[in-house]
Amino acid sequence: MIACLSAVSAIAQNPFTVSDQSVERHGQSVVVTFKVTASEGAVRHGEKILVSPTLVVAGQENQLDAFYVAGPQQQKIMRQKEKLSKKTKPAAMIAGGETYTYVTTLDYASFPSRHFELSIDAQKIGCCSVGRCLSEKYSFEVGPAMVPAVKEVVPFVAQARELKPKYPFLRMVGTDAGGERGVSVRFPVAKTVLDPDFLSNAKALKDIEDAIRLVLDDDWAELGGIDIAGYASPEGNTKQNQQLSVGRAEALKEYIIGKFGFSDDRFNVTAGGEDWSGLRALVADSDMPYRNEVLDIIDNVPQEQRQARLKALAGGRPYRSMLDVLYPQLRDACYISVWFSEKEDVVAHAVNEAVGEINAGKYAEALERLMAHKDDPRTWNAIGSVKVLTEDLKDAQKWFSKAAKAGDPDAARNLAQLEEMIK
Repeated sequence: MIACLSAVSAIAQNPFTVSDQSVERHGQSVVVTFKVTASEGAVRHGEKILVSPTLVVAGQENQLDAFYVAGPQQQKIMRQKEKLSKKTKPAAMIAGGETYTYVTTLDYASFPSRHFELSIDAQKIGCCSVGRCLSEKYSFEVGPAMVPAVKEVVPFVAQARELKPKYPFLRMVGTDAGGERGVSVRFPVAKTVLDPDFLSNAKALKDIEDAIRLVLDDDWAELGGIDIAGYASPEGNTKQNQQLSVGRAEALKEYIIGKFGFSDDRFNVTAGGEDWSGLRALVADSDMPYRNEVLDIIDNVPQEQRQARLKALAGGRPYRSMLDVLYPQLRDACYISVWFSEKEDVVAHAVNEAVGEINAGKYAEALERLMAHKDDPRTWNAIGSVKVLTEDLKDAQKWFSKAAKAGDPDAARNLAQLEEMIK
């Protein structure tokens, strides 16, 4: 709906009044309407008033059909003249005391601007005199054929991001592991051979393989490095434990290479040696006797003296308890972390930038940005919207139709509205 912006009256006292002025866009047409109500004494028997509407666009005057307010004698004379001249479209006439609703339709495409100025001028014509009795102007801004629905789109994200709770050892490049070690693969005492059926290894290895495949198959993710940190429980000979941690980490690396064919440079293998930090975490979470004394030894005694001090504590009872319950949980090769990076959804960002430009009236910039990605269905509704707003309705219909067929509900609504408007 178009609202009148201003009105200027040049004649103070008029023989009639003008009301309900509007210039509106209906599809590919501009409809001009207003009402004229003539006063009872607007014209005498032999007088007439010529009312001449003009539509001014970009400085160009477009004369619209004129009409008359005429007295009885003048109406009779004018109708006779029209009959003799065989005029196919007689001029509209009203008498004093009557109201005339003026409506005319023009082709919108013929106007170079959306700013319209409606001028209504009237001249009273008597038997021997002519005088202006009305001059009014009204300004209107005519909007587009329709206001299409166009929204920003949600960028795609890596599926790995969504599945991190299921695979906590999946880590996004650039984030902090936060002290988490990931999933562990277990080894028998003093062994470096990876047995897939040992303890919980079957599930752990399956989770590792599933997570790696998930990243490899994800269009929006890219596999980065794989970190493997090998450890041994802090018991026995320190040098042997270091060798165990190296062998266990290498065993898991070779297992993954055998499954996926990765090269060595994909891996970052660390020999963690004796896993005192892992032991401390287990002790802290336990309710074992002498818990605080054990934690004090781990925290404050040099590493090479800890085993002896733990064995001496309370006659070795806490140490033997740890050997039975806690140490078996530390005989593992890893903790493994699988790193991935997320690919940027360039098209989504382009669409969202274009939506902002469309809302700002920057149609050329938006169209250029969208056409760079015209093979992606997510751009089609936005392209159709720009086409509507730039009056290319035929092309807009094509893009809306493509987007609607691809399942875009906004495009389907835009297409239905456009087709109804074209009708």
